[in-house]
Amino acid sequence: EIGPHSYIKGVSSIGNDCLIGDSTTVKNSIIFDNVNAKHLSYIGDSIIGANCNFGAGTQIANYRFDEGSITSLANDVVIDTKRNKLGAILGDNTKTGVLSSVMPGKVIGDNCWIGANVNIDHHIGRNKSVRLKQELVIEERKSLLSLQKREPSEREKV
Repeated sequence: EIGPHSYIKGVSSIGNDCLIGDSTTVKNSIIFDNVNAKHLSYIGDSIIGANCNFGAGTQIANYRFDEGSITSLANDVVIDTKRNKLGAILGDNTKTGVLSSVMPGKVIGDNCWIGANVNIDHHIGRNKSVRLKQELVIEERKSLLSLQKREPSEREKV
């Protein structure tokens, strides 16, 4: 099923029982059976294994800012692909969380879970779970406190 505002471009192959949903773009990619990419995702120049699920907003980058050629992994060896556009290779049964991203040329093995907001910039082996360890710092804004405590200027008094 192809949802509203989806965009399939270039030479792409989408397998059986896939859901390409709202505002998702698929460009020059091979997507195997039973893949769900329902909300706001970008899949470019990639190979997506069977039974994968993309959390909302998952992005697969396919171009380096420095315009260099993209490296990838083949038979456990990092190779220079000599390509300036190459997305990711995801193994079967891999899931990505909301707003996750995968950098160009990265390989994620079978049966992986990629957590929300995770940026994959390394190759990930099979049967791995990757999550973000994050620390929130919540403080009072000093600029607001100083505005509340200061005396009004002569102009403000008028």
